[in-house]
Amino acid sequence: MTSYHTIAMPSTPAIDRSVEHLVFASTHSKRYTLIAANSSDPFFDKVSDGAIPPPPDRLDMVIHYCGLDLPFFDPTDFAFPPDVILPNISADFSVSLRQLYGGDGQGWNPADKRNVERLVEQIRDLYREYERKRVEGFYVDKIRFDYDSCKDIEGFDCRISLENSQVPVVIFNVPVQMPKPIKLPTETVTNIHQNLIAYLNVHYYVPPVAEFGFSDSQDVKVMDVDSSVDLPEFWASKRDLLKIPSLDKNTALISYYTELNNVLTTGARSLQAMSDKRHAFFEKMTETFRRNLMECDTDDHSFMAFYFEVNIPEDIVQAIAKESEYVITGKPDLTASAIVQVTLPQSFPKDPPIIQLFSPVNFKSSTAYLSESKKITIPYSPRWEVTKMVMQLRQTMIREIPKFHSQLPDTPKRAITASRSGGTRKEPQFSKK
Repeated sequence: MTSYHTIAMPSTPAIDRSVEHLVFASTHSKRYTLIAANSSDPFFDKVSDGAIPPPPDRLDMVIHYCGLDLPFFDPTDFAFPPDVILPNISADFSVSLRQLYGGDGQGWNPADKRNVERLVEQIRDLYREYERKRVEGFYVDKIRFDYDSCKDIEGFDCRISLENSQVPVVIFNVPVQMPKPIKLPTETVTNIHQNLIAYLNVHYYVPPVAEFGFSDSQDVKVMDVDSSVDLPEFWASKRDLLKIPSLDKNTALISYYTELNNVLTTGARSLQAMSDKRHAFFEKMTETFRRNLMECDTDDHSFMAFYFEVNIPEDIVQAIAKESEYVITGKPDLTASAIVQVTLPQSFPKDPPIIQLFSPVNFKSSTAYLSESKKITIPYSPRWEVTKMVMQLRQTMIREIPKFHSQLPDTPKRAITASRSGGTRKEPQFSKK
């Protein structure tokens, strides 16, 4: 008689759906992070001889709350309500299964791929309420006032931390809504909500209550305040242009929050206008000089490179001939060439484009292929329309490229080229003066 060994396995489809959703959701959330999805069955692989990978039934996660990471473990079959294991965060804080699932466990739906995500959010909310009650009864008037004025802001978090020999630090985390950019990078479209939220982090440093009697504890003052603003990914690289104000320890948090909100909104709209003009200038340049375009940055619109040939004015030709130790006996080549690199600074259009000329044939030495170059300036005003900016740049190139050509250490030697009539064009002949 053949005997069979039955392996008790979790509901694989339910686990796979939950893990797949958690992997996606945790990459787009600042509230928790999925560290690993493992199997708690050490014998599964041996029984199946490695033919079947062990199903993940243990999730190692971290719940983020106001600068604190709460480890969370789930060793269970997802078909049933998980046994939640939390570290000893505080002697006053605990989570019961009744709070999470109700008395009969009917709050758990194994078919819902968001089941674990909802569970994590629920644990976070329970801890949030625990910390709110602590801050609500804190012994410093200013902190209680700031809490009362900000507690109804959606997403507001707070907690009390003991640092440096039990010195209390009260931490507030306040979301600030950023305006939606008209054009978002492709990679941020799926993460639009996170890319519109900035976070104001405030740390209040206060003396420990043990230094005061009960009667005078109400007069305790905040010793110091640290604040920082975490900007969403889209705006982080533009932080210096937003001009974020600092928070004084005596300023009411709601007043600073209102000021910060206005600064970020105004600054973000200004940056959007700058971005729009940057894009318009880029488009006008590449359209106007499309036959001269060598390369350009189509993602950030930060630089363009062009190859130009312009006619050399007669006065410059005569100056070259006068300064040369050779006498030109043939017809000189009356064109000057240059590679023109146009770089747009982050502060454009407030600051003008950076224009650099490079010689395509003259190098600084015979061993190092570094082109002779020259930085030039153009007439410019940030108030001009992009069409005028481009025309000013064009006129500057017509004037500056021949000057650059005349200042090169050696006159470039040109090969014999075919003329349009089918013949050849000979280079100018030189004889010693």
